[in-house]
Amino acid sequence: MEEKEMQANEAQENTMNINADENAAGITNMDESIVENETEKLKEELNEQKDKYLRLAAEFDNYRKRTSKEKYELIQTAGKDIIISLLEVLDDIDRAEYQINNSADFALQKEGVTLVFNKIRST
Repeated sequence: MEEKEMQANEAQENTMNINADENAAGITNMDESIVENETEKLKEELNEQKDKYLRLAAEFDNYRKRTSKEKYELIQTAGKDIIISLLEVLDDIDRAEYQINNSADFALQKEGVTLVFNKIRST
């Protein structure tokens, strides 16, 4: 009887081992599909992050170019405004020089030069 019990126990263990192997294979197949799904999700997320990075880099490059252009235009405009305002003063200086050379009235010459200096200071 012991021999029959031993054979029955062995048969039961073999059946359990076979079932365990089948379950392990099933879990492996399930794990592979889960891993594949996770891999796909991670690839999609990586592609989204790469796209965001490229867009951000392009946006920053455009910002840098735009601010550089605005700065250049500001410098050009500021220089132009200064030159235009100084042209008026230069015209006044030319008139003062003409009056100094052609007029004998020292008080008028002094007043003209003072007006030119005041105009330079206000510019």
